[in-house]
Amino acid sequence: MNPEAPSKLYALIIGINTYQASNISPLRGCVADATNMQAYLQKDFVKHKFAEAPSIKSLINEQATKKNILEAFESHLGQATSKDVAFFYFAGHGIREKTDIHVFKEDEFDGNISSLTCHDTDPWAHADGKFAGISDKELRFFIHQLYSRTQTRIITIFDCCQSGENTRSLVQNKPVKNPYRQIQRNAFNSRSWDGYNFGKKKDEIFQGIQAKLNLQTILPEGKHIQLAACREVELAQEFPPEAEVRNGVFTSALLDVLTKFEGDINYDDLYLRVLNRMPTYNQTNDAQTPQIYLKTDDPNLRFKTFLTHESSDRKLTSNVVLGGKDGEAKEWRITSGALQAIPIDQVNMPTKLVVKSRKTDQTYQAKIVEVFPGYSRITFTDQTPPQSDATLYAEVDGLGTKPLKVFVGGPDAKGVKMVKDELTSYLKKAETQFYELVDNEDDAEYTLFADDRILFTTKPFIHEKPLVKAIGLVDKDNVYLAHKVGIANQDLIQMANWHFLQKLNHSEKHDISAFTDSQKTMFPIELAMYLYDETTNTETRLFPDKHNTFTFDLTPEKDWRDFRIDVLNHSDDDYSCSLLYLSNMYEVSAKLMSSPQLLLGPNQKVMSSNGIPKPNGKKYIKMHLKKDPYIKDFNWDGISYYFKLIVSKTPFDVEKLEMKGLPIPEVINRDALFTGSSNTRGGDIFDFEPEIPKVQWEIHTFELRIVSPFEQTV
Repeated sequence: MNPEAPSKLYALIIGINTYQASNISPLRGCVADATNMQAYLQKDFVKHKFAEAPSIKSLINEQATKKNILEAFESHLGQATSKDVAFFYFAGHGIREKTDIHVFKEDEFDGNISSLTCHDTDPWAHADGKFAGISDKELRFFIHQLYSRTQTRIITIFDCCQSGENTRSLVQNKPVKNPYRQIQRNAFNSRSWDGYNFGKKKDEIFQGIQAKLNLQTILPEGKHIQLAACREVELAQEFPPEAEVRNGVFTSALLDVLTKFEGDINYDDLYLRVLNRMPTYNQTNDAQTPQIYLKTDDPNLRFKTFLTHESSDRKLTSNVVLGGKDGEAKEWRITSGALQAIPIDQVNMPTKLVVKSRKTDQTYQAKIVEVFPGYSRITFTDQTPPQSDATLYAEVDGLGTKPLKVFVGGPDAKGVKMVKDELTSYLKKAETQFYELVDNEDDAEYTLFADDRILFTTKPFIHEKPLVKAIGLVDKDNVYLAHKVGIANQDLIQMANWHFLQKLNHSEKHDISAFTDSQKTMFPIELAMYLYDETTNTETRLFPDKHNTFTFDLTPEKDWRDFRIDVLNHSDDDYSCSLLYLSNMYEVSAKLMSSPQLLLGPNQKVMSSNGIPKPNGKKYIKMHLKKDPYIKDFNWDGISYYFKLIVSKTPFDVEKLEMKGLPIPEVINRDALFTGSSNTRGGDIFDFEPEIPKVQWEIHTFELRIVSPFEQTV
């Protein structure tokens, strides 16, 4: 315990192996996971972070009824204050349920809600509402109530199947049995209204449903951080598969990393390292990809230390210049702004920065006074540097890009040494460190794997699935060529820039529930994406939803979908808008709309002009997997594409962000690699018929997850 620490930790730990309903298969690792999580919270290095020993309440097996869990969520976690931390951990089964409430389908992929299965849950008796689990809508309600009442830091962790959407299942077609934490694939029957527990707000929520208000108005989402065991299309697994006593793959990886770092790790790094540890425990051929979700106004929250309010020491380096229009007084600027995630609200979220001179080593104190999309205006608080010093740069705490962590390894010892030496040389010459080399593959985001004179870029420990085209390290006479490493260097720089843009999000504080028209879901600029059904000539709206993520379940017979996009300005102001497409091949394109940057006037709507006309008179873009044969060649379970909506009161240079896709991975053709005869670039998944309150800026990300239609092989 640390008497000087201002905060306390309140934890609610749930572990359920056995269930009251006899037809729910028991699990073998959830109680062990809950016990291990509680033991972690009682370690000395965790206790030392708080003013007193963590206050832990555990509900195991028959104790973990719905009534007990919700009461403990409200009463135990409700003791936390704004200085404290409330931590909710769940390990158990998850299910999907049908629902007759239309607004509850608003943020659901398949029109079904998802639920945590309590000890007394009987999903076959949902119709009477007495034996329902804790639905994602109830969790949403209780998290919002807890945050509204306490303003506490809320962290939730779920180790259950399809937990990327709080236990929703989508596409598993095979029989589900241990070691998976899922009861069945198909959704259970809908529960009655009495089966939902929304406390005293129940009548108010029902009135909102009757009035056809949107979900955010009826059930606002409370601020919290969520870590989940897997994507919504995946199963959470236990290991060893045949053992009587097991552990969850996700919880084991999570506690392994946390213990190694004694809890001194931020959420961003924790997520990365857990992702890399998963293959150590995963003894099946089924993909399991942990997820992180932050509902927050603070772009720095992912860089806070786990379970605390402490900031990490992450910094951004930015150039310092004199800027301004000709004929006007020059102003000092740093070349980082909204697009580098510097908060626009410098009053409540001030950014720490120090200006330094590479020429003289002189240090100057400064502060940000105004933020724009591409730069920030600063002022010096002590002495001002000479205008002639062109070597000035700023260190900005806790923001911006960070170097990709790259591990170099493989059985080709000579190739490994050459790659390390050459990349180290590139890094010494580079002003900006887009990547860094790490000694352990556990710590890496990417691996450069040298095997038999060929260099593959892969995810750590998944060396059999290259991410981009392999690089031949020798010529036709088997002489190693150091300059070939330059290709990998350029690939890594592009990948670092892509990752930064993919992660960048910002939303200003404004309450859309104040609108007369409650169907509006975003302000000032709304993006709407529609999926076309050729059999009925109708369309279904996909975005936005809770996580702005939509998953396509394709088949070998139909490996494509048609969609279109609308961008609407609901405000009385003009806005510059860009819609970027980020492909799986590290491409960034601004070609989805008629222009890379649109100026939308008040109440103006623009539809995607690129596309193929359909019988309903609208144009649709075809998204397909036919141009991505490596998905089948290398046995990928699926891929993701991202759409980045950037909104600003002032114009910005979006075309500088565009990048062509990297070369697609191919089944190895050694002659082509060593002679350089092939350099196909990938990432183009679209078929086009191309045709010639005051909010300052926002950036929103939307993900389309494509599940591979091909049978997964060992």
